[in-house]
Amino acid sequence: MMLDIRDHGGTFGGLSGSNIKSIQRGTTILPDGGSASSKSMSVALNNVDISKSFVIFNLYNGETGTYALDGRVLGAKCVSVTLDSENSLLIKRSYGYGPVTVDWWVVELKELKSKQSGSFGIATKTTTQTISSVDLAKSFLFYSYESSDIATTMNADNYSILLQLSSSSQLYFKQKDNVQKTVYWHLIELK
Repeated sequence: MMLDIRDHGGTFGGLSGSNIKSIQRGTTILPDGGSASSKSMSVALNNVDISKSFVIFNLYNGETGTYALDGRVLGAKCVSVTLDSENSLLIKRSYGYGPVTVDWWVVELKELKSKQSGSFGIATKTTTQTISSVDLAKSFLFYSYESSDIATTMNADNYSILLQLSSSSQLYFKQKDNVQKTVYWHLIELK
């Protein structure tokens, strides 16, 4: 589905509609269970220029039963959403406990100064990554992550992370414990 920004007041998340080429959106449900389809799903898109596009998403895990606060269900909320190609969005998680509903938007800009993307595995409380220098006043960061370290004794704090621009040339990552995660990030710098 394509969304014309002009139909919605000309802005999206503070970005002027004049710089937005397209917005595609949808809802994808990863079902409950241990099957491959409960862990990963590819979603077809209209073609976008990956170098000028990014993904925004929200998710909801509908588990309300006995295991709603079980570490395995909490870990199943660790969902990564990435542009897999110019016409495909990849939504995945490490475990398939509980259904997860993902609302997503793919925003394609007409122009930008730079886009940096990457991923890294982490199993420590803090780390940094060097990036190419950006103007902090014109940059924003998106990230998603998944965790392969699922245990029934973990709680929501074990799956919370912080990833931020600590300077114009460095990303800073922090988590409460040494839980193994894979983090996917995208840094957009506007002109």
